Amino acid sequence: MAHMEKFSRGSVNGLSIHIERKTVTHSNKDIDPERSYLNYDLCQKSGDMNERLARRLKNVHCLNRENVKVMADWIVTLPETMKESPRGDQRIFFETTYTFLTDRYGQENVLAGMVHNDETTPHMHFAFIPVTFDQKKQREKVSAKEVLNRKELLAFHKELDTYLKEHIPEIYTYGILNDKTIGVDDVGTLKKHGKQIKELKEELTSKTEDLFTQIEEKDQQETLLTNQLYATWYDDWKKTKEAHADFQLSIRRKDYTSDQSGIEVVDEFTPQKLSLNIKGVLKLIQEKFSAFKEFLAEKTRSLESKLNQLIKEREDTENYFDRLDEQITVLNDELPTKRILSQQLDQAIEAKTAYVQQLEKSSELSMAMPSYVRPSKLNKDILLVPKDKWEAKHVAANSVGAMMRLKDTLLKMNDVIERQAPDRMELFATERSYKKLLTQKNELETENEAYRDGFLDLLHYDVITERTVNAMDLPAAMKRDLIAASTEPEFEVEPSWEDEQTLNGPTL
Repeated sequence: MAHMEKFSRGSVNGLSIHIERKTVTHSNKDIDPERSYLNYDLCQKSGDMNERLARRLKNVHCLNRENVKVMADWIVTLPETMKESPRGDQRIFFETTYTFLTDRYGQENVLAGMVHNDETTPHMHFAFIPVTFDQKKQREKVSAKEVLNRKELLAFHKELDTYLKEHIPEIYTYGILNDKTIGVDDVGTLKKHGKQIKELKEELTSKTEDLFTQIEEKDQQETLLTNQLYATWYDDWKKTKEAHADFQLSIRRKDYTSDQSGIEVVDEFTPQKLSLNIKGVLKLIQEKFSAFKEFLAEKTRSLESKLNQLIKEREDTENYFDRLDEQITVLNDELPTKRILSQQLDQAIEAKTAYVQQLEKSSELSMAMPSYVRPSKLNKDILLVPKDKWEAKHVAANSVGAMMRLKDTLLKMNDVIERQAPDRMELFATERSYKKLLTQKNELETENEAYRDGFLDLLHYDVITERTVNAMDLPAAMKRDLIAASTEPEFEVEPSWEDEQTLNGPTL
């Protein structure tokens, strides 16, 4: 007539929806919504089952683990012999049973006494918190294992039957053991049916013991499997962080445990800290897998972007090197000629300058009047110079003027040469820049090799696939080498990423 089930914290809300009929539609096809108005709750406490549970748990100690059974539910079915009884008698049966259960498990621990008349057989859900007193720590605590132990399960039906016969004998006369309990009026009748009673009792005891053993074995198996999952999570998280130290994961605590809120930064001890059960650990593993998958995808995208950037920088550098080589070639071709011309001009300037200075010295041209000049007798303002002296002086003066003009020309040419000197300095600076760019090119080649190794690692560990590589915007030869290198055990394939028809510069 009665059977019991135990529930963890995460199952209470779902059971509350069923017991208190919080939805219009039901998965149980035996429920007739048109008769749900006949249901009633013998527990008159305020709030629903969830609120009643939360209030009571504030005053008792309860381990913060997902697998702790915080609620038990005795389902007491109306005896077959009372199905045709008036509804008033049926209600008295359930009320009396509710009183028995309340006295047994404590009024303060009751969550519901809901009678369902909208299903095939009338029955009552007596939901309660299994609370006992901890003598060692002098406090109340939740413990389904201690409250609903083997002794309790063996004695329950007999004591309920006795209680009902004592309190409602006028309507309850036939017993409760699945309609097989025999009504007893006197000792003679009891002896007559003693053998049958003994067999039924032994059968019930055996089934109860088997059920209790199965429950214990199930709890042990669940604990063992939970610990194994804790160890698996620990090893997996440590390996993940060793390979990818920058990977992070945060979860909402309320998604895993109903009595905690806020954000939890995940680490190798998260399942133990949140006291997750098997379902909770598997959910955490699944969430970590999804987050890690997206993390690797983002790293792949970043690596691909950097690789494409390096390829572009390599092409730009090679183009710059080509232009620089052309400029250096032209400057190198012009440099010897300019050096020879400069030396010749320097020598010519020195020779011509010395010649002019000698002419100036020997010309005897001065501000004083020479001794061979005589004033005219007719006009003293007119000076007379001998013909031979005049011709000689005229030639000397013309030569000096010509030489001075030549000197000016040579000095101008020297200015031009001096202005060309910065071009030579620019050439030397260009040569230094060229050497610096060669150094940068070598560094780019080294970085490019590192990214290539990163791609090979991702391919080797199946983080990215051959299909992913083929979808990338890379030269065809580069894709071939990446795929080929990933199949070699030591990754010692020399790259040949340049396209032989289009690239002439250094190979990265």
